[in-house]
Amino acid sequence: MSLEELSASQYTQTKTFASLIAHRDVKRRRLQSKQELHEAALQLLIQNQNLLELFRETASGSKTGENGCDQRTKDVHGQTAVGKIGISLLERELRREAEQLRVPVEVLSAQVLVDMLIDLRQQEGGLSAMLCSNERAQVSVLLKAARQLLTVGAFSPKHLWQNYWKAQPVLEVVYYLHAEKLLLLKDTLSESGVSVWLVAQLQSLCASRVTEEAEGEVRQQVLSTVVCELVRVGFHKVPDSADSAVSENCSSVLDHMLSWMLDSLVDTDNSQPEPAAGVWLCVYETSLFGALVSEDTLRGFFRHTLTHILTHQPRLRVSDAVAMQSQWSFAKAAPLLTSLFRKVCVLFSMEEVLVHLQQVLETLEVNWQNVLSCLSTLLVYHTHTQACLKEMLSRLLSSAFHTYDVEKMITAFLLARQGALEGLAVFPSYSDWFKMAFGGTSGYHGNSKKSLLFLMKFLSDLVPFDPPQYLKVHIMHPPYITGKHRALLQEYVSLAKTRLSDLKVSVDEMGLYEVVSGAVSEAQSQCPAQWDVEKAVTLFQSTGRIPATVMEASIFRRPYFLTRFLPVLLMPRVLPQEPDAKMAFIDALRKAEKIPASVFSSYSEACLRERQEGGTVLGDSLEKEGTPHVDVQTQLQQLRRLLTAGANEGDIRAQLSRLSQALGNVCPDSPEDQTNHTVIRLTLDLPTISHTVASVVDLVLRGFCQCVLDACRVSPPHRQGQWASMFLRMLVGQQKLYTALILRTFQLLHQGPSLAAAHVLGLAVFLVEMHACREVCPLVELLPCSLRSARMSPAEALSTALLSSTASHMQFSLRLSVAALCYARCRSISQREELNHWVPGRLHKQLLFLMPRLLPETRASVVTMVDGSVFSEGADEEECLSAWMSVTDSSGDVRSSVRAMWKHTAIRNLWSHPEHQLSFSEWLTAELKVQRSEDALSESERLLSAPEHTHSCRVDVLSRLQELVWELEFVRIHRKTEREEGHFLWDLMAQRCSVTSDPENISIELELQRTLHTFNSVILALPAVVLVRVCAAGGRNPLDLKALMEHINNHQRRVCCPAAALSCSLTGHFLSAVFSASVKCDSPVEAANIALSQLSLKCPLLLVSVAHWWRRLSPMLCSLCERVMGEQPALIQLLRECHEWASRAAQGLSPAVPPAPPLLLAVCLHCALEQQGGSTEHIKANLTLSPERHKQVLVFLMFFYTTDLLSAHLRSQEEKIVSHAKDLSVHLLTLLVDSSDWLSLFHQSGSGQENVFQCVTMVTTDVNIRLMPFAFFSILAAAGGVLDRAVRVPRFLHTAVTLYVALLRLFLHGHTAPISSETLPLQLLARAQRIVLNSIQQSPISSLSHSQWSKVQADCEELDPEVGSALSMMLHASNPDLPPDLNPSLDAIFSSSRSFP
Repeated sequence: MSLEELSASQYTQTKTFASLIAHRDVKRRRLQSKQELHEAALQLLIQNQNLLELFRETASGSKTGENGCDQRTKDVHGQTAVGKIGISLLERELRREAEQLRVPVEVLSAQVLVDMLIDLRQQEGGLSAMLCSNERAQVSVLLKAARQLLTVGAFSPKHLWQNYWKAQPVLEVVYYLHAEKLLLLKDTLSESGVSVWLVAQLQSLCASRVTEEAEGEVRQQVLSTVVCELVRVGFHKVPDSADSAVSENCSSVLDHMLSWMLDSLVDTDNSQPEPAAGVWLCVYETSLFGALVSEDTLRGFFRHTLTHILTHQPRLRVSDAVAMQSQWSFAKAAPLLTSLFRKVCVLFSMEEVLVHLQQVLETLEVNWQNVLSCLSTLLVYHTHTQACLKEMLSRLLSSAFHTYDVEKMITAFLLARQGALEGLAVFPSYSDWFKMAFGGTSGYHGNSKKSLLFLMKFLSDLVPFDPPQYLKVHIMHPPYITGKHRALLQEYVSLAKTRLSDLKVSVDEMGLYEVVSGAVSEAQSQCPAQWDVEKAVTLFQSTGRIPATVMEASIFRRPYFLTRFLPVLLMPRVLPQEPDAKMAFIDALRKAEKIPASVFSSYSEACLRERQEGGTVLGDSLEKEGTPHVDVQTQLQQLRRLLTAGANEGDIRAQLSRLSQALGNVCPDSPEDQTNHTVIRLTLDLPTISHTVASVVDLVLRGFCQCVLDACRVSPPHRQGQWASMFLRMLVGQQKLYTALILRTFQLLHQGPSLAAAHVLGLAVFLVEMHACREVCPLVELLPCSLRSARMSPAEALSTALLSSTASHMQFSLRLSVAALCYARCRSISQREELNHWVPGRLHKQLLFLMPRLLPETRASVVTMVDGSVFSEGADEEECLSAWMSVTDSSGDVRSSVRAMWKHTAIRNLWSHPEHQLSFSEWLTAELKVQRSEDALSESERLLSAPEHTHSCRVDVLSRLQELVWELEFVRIHRKTEREEGHFLWDLMAQRCSVTSDPENISIELELQRTLHTFNSVILALPAVVLVRVCAAGGRNPLDLKALMEHINNHQRRVCCPAAALSCSLTGHFLSAVFSASVKCDSPVEAANIALSQLSLKCPLLLVSVAHWWRRLSPMLCSLCERVMGEQPALIQLLRECHEWASRAAQGLSPAVPPAPPLLLAVCLHCALEQQGGSTEHIKANLTLSPERHKQVLVFLMFFYTTDLLSAHLRSQEEKIVSHAKDLSVHLLTLLVDSSDWLSLFHQSGSGQENVFQCVTMVTTDVNIRLMPFAFFSILAAAGGVLDRAVRVPRFLHTAVTLYVALLRLFLHGHTAPISSETLPLQLLARAQRIVLNSIQQSPISSLSHSQWSKVQADCEELDPEVGSALSMMLHASNPDLPPDLNPSLDAIFSSSRSFP
């Protein structure tokens, strides 16, 4: 019996192994021995066994045994008894059958397994390279059984493959054979025809539809295993000829699959890549190979793959490539193809790739589309490719001119043009490359006449195939040719123009003033029509007549004149008030009837419309919905998604290439735009943009600003990569769009204050990046030329659009400048470049002009900009990030941003570069442009607003002021007048500060503060002796202090910060003035004593300030007194004694009290307590002054702590400081509550000069005086049980109600807004109301007179009806003759728990 007959007979048997060994309920002869039992069982199996079923059940026996009902015990290897018996029986049966058939047992077992695999596929009906889930499970079981047979030598993998190969094997089954180590893939590759089978199976595998994730994983495992084996075997260098055949098979399979994938891309839509090809693309991931394939083998595979791609189906000729090249840019290439190039080239440097590319081009016939697409991909994704390509082109051109090799020439031109297709962001334009290669004496063709002839013949041969834009480049920027060979150039130009004519490209577009020469001037590099118009206007302006060339063109070259020249000349714009040269030229042409009436009418209407619509700002146009440029918007949104996701730089560069393509489709360049870099001209009035591209420009600007915001949300600028720079370089390549973009940006910067914060940030980044890539940007010229004739970079020109004529424009310019410098600082860190590379000089000068004007605190620091300190790299990056965060923080202000920015040494060091220095003349020019009526500064502040490095102006002003004061003093003395009223400085200051303090008008208060701070700077710069005069009085010459005291009381007191003390420098200067002026008197010491006594009575603020700053001023004052008077005045000695007493009293001692005013003692004690330090409880314990003996001192001390409490609130200090001042105020109130004196601190009784505490109003500020009601109720609310004692004090109820009314008015008018308190306003009002109601209830009727009851009741009636009702009841109780009203009873009012509404 043959193996086939055996298999057929076994299919008819249906009994299973389990049924054979099952219990049978029939009678049978009892076997007597174990041997008989064994032989009977074996005979039974032989008669009823089915090898296929036995094979299957043996394979699944282990699983059945583990999960079946028997639960048989496992042996140490984890196999069940059934599993052991099954393998043993299967092996024995196979050997028995093999013995009967006289074939090896391993051959029989291999045939049985093949039959089962074939039967399995026939049952499921599968034809693909993948198995279904059911097939996959059964195959896994069968292969496990085969693996067990192999371990006992009863299975042959070789015979398995021989038999399975005849039955069209399934690739996934072969993979499992390989995974189970039954049959290695390498052993299957030597079979004849295996390549065809494997290619078909791989294609089927890639095309398989995967519906579950598990199936996708299986497919990926099969692909990765097969491809790894193919690469390992196919590209491993072996000398054996047998292995060489296998290697060829492997290489052939990979090549066929690659060709299949490339063919599938020919007719595939770029947006819908073919799924099967995409699956195969994944096999080129380097991570797929891991450690299974060596690096050398993998590099060999990728190098072979790249060669195959470049040479795949080279159908196109070179001439076809020249003509069709513009359609092969990166944006138009199939995404799968660009991805393939990226994956294949990942293991190589760009130098290696381009060297290999050159070798392929020189030795093989190539597919030019794939070659050029590969180059575009490398340029877009790898920044280093540009430099490598330039070197490669240089080598090609040098070799071509050395051997006169046309193939190398055409290769160089094609590669250069391909790079130019991707825009300036990745490669120079073709015109720039052509000019650099052939435009000068050092060009590759300049070494001999033969080289020149070779070049001109090459260019001539290209003419029939060259697209028009390249012919234009060759004509507009011809190769450098000496005069004696000019005929060669003329011949080529004639040929090229003929070709342009054949292509229906007007030869007249070459312009009126075209000069075909090897030495092309910069002016001729502009757009021909634009240049013709400018040249004609210039000639008309100089001669007053229409140029003859224009007249001839209007007759003999009428198509050019009507379709090119006039549209440029009549470009709509906002016409100036006074006619300029261009308007006069247009009018002359109109009168000469060279401009059709309809054209001129349309031009006039368009200009009028431009004037009416000139006020459009970015915020309006950018928010309009329904833009028709859907593709551009889609590409911008995709770019935003990439930036938000933190995509790599290669993906961003690829997206920018697609965006460039979309922009080119929406706003295509004209032939002139493609061949020329125009010098952009900006007018100093508001320029306008043609409506044809305005929407595109606004869309791009909005997209850029949004991209900036998205990128900044992900990471700071120094970690964002080069996306912004590449974006700008991409725009530079779009000539028409770029020109409109510059004009629009110039307009927006003029309209700056109307822009939102996002636009400000985006435009700041735009300026910085534009300045960084200035070498590829066309120059900008500001018109009219008489104002600024020099051409400059775009960023410098745009910086001039930042205005500073009004306060609003100043604020906008400062915001934008600070944002730009912070961004530039971050970028300079990431690029390791100097900061001046990123910052336009004019922008920095604008910042230097604005900072001292708008931020006075920066004036002193500007003079020391170059301080020599250097931050460490880590600290610098940290502070750089801090500055950038302050700019992008929506809750921050520009002042905090400036402070954070100004910490950077690199920013200050910009001053060391001449182009970033603001000269005095530039400062003065900017200052003269400021509109005084809308300036951010007052007249006095304007004196000191100049940057300190231009302090020559300030020094001159101060010098002239000193000379003037000395001159006035000298004249006054020598006139010997009896008495002269007034003083120049104090009179001037009184005039400037004549504004009455008005709490309703905060701007007046701020203006007064700014004026006084400026004046103080002037005062401190003058000699102290000129501030006080000596006047005749009796027989002596006392000092005239009236003006000084009035100035301090009326003006300086109002701006003290903190309150109740002048600044240390001002205090010392004023006292020095008194001592220095006393020298002019007959008795200096006596005059000083009289003056100080007068000051202590009429100007207590100066006395308090001296005591406050005593530790710092005493050495200077004592030294001055000794020098000018020989001894110290009595008050100086008294101050020393007061501080000694206060120091001992602060320690809890009881020293003798010096004979000094209580106010002076209190301020000295306050200073001693605070300087000694310690906790609040410690200070309370040491404060042992008796209220009976030192009541006035304690009252004044309470005043100073109350002042501290208000200052802490107003300056938003820590809660600890607020609590400290409040606790000590409460402690002092506890000591003084039984006396009414402390009430005078909060409300003057009106007793005039008799009130000893009235001087506190001459010490503190008006703001503190207004906020005394707030302090009063804050202290009382924290005092606890003190209120019961306070109610019994005379005047308390009247004071409390009066202050409550004042507190209500404070809150109603918003004057408590600057207070930073943990207590909410309504809560404080509720507490104050409760205190007043309780006070009314507890106070006797006799505590107030009837008139007082009536007055306070009238005040409260409107502001708080509840308190008014309580007072009304008290009013009726004080006068029973009054008629009763409808107010509720006092008990009802006082029992109410309702809080303040």
